[in-house]
Amino acid sequence: MTLERQILYVLELKTDSQIYSKIGETQQNLNKRISGFGFGSRFQGMEKDVKPIVKMETLLAPSLERLVKKLLQKKKYKKLQLKDRNLGRGYTEWYIMESSTMVALVRNAFKQLYKDDPYLSQKLGELKKQMGEI
Repeated sequence: MTLERQILYVLELKTDSQIYSKIGETQQNLNKRISGFGFGSRFQGMEKDVKPIVKMETLLAPSLERLVKKLLQKKKYKKLQLKDRNLGRGYTEWYIMESSTMVALVRNAFKQLYKDDPYLSQKLGELKKQMGEI
């Protein structure tokens, strides 16, 4: 892992019948990343319809992505996982859900990360104290 620019993203793809959401992280330009998905069959050419809902530059992107994916493995979300190879590389990261649900999972991952990491919790506490003094 490098300390270069890292982007955590939540994407949404609407078709006539469904709404799909995807979580991921990249160091590439997000539009370039989306165009490289390589959709096929009924999704071919729909890369242009993929809409970024959240694009967050943070060094915590890989950790947050792992935490969200862990949350998505719970029974309630596991059944919503779309395992359609026509969605190209990363096809297992697409879920049949509103992007707002995926964004809520990202928020939960942030809370969990700060709660579970004593160093981040301490630094966040110090920052809150400093902000209160201003």
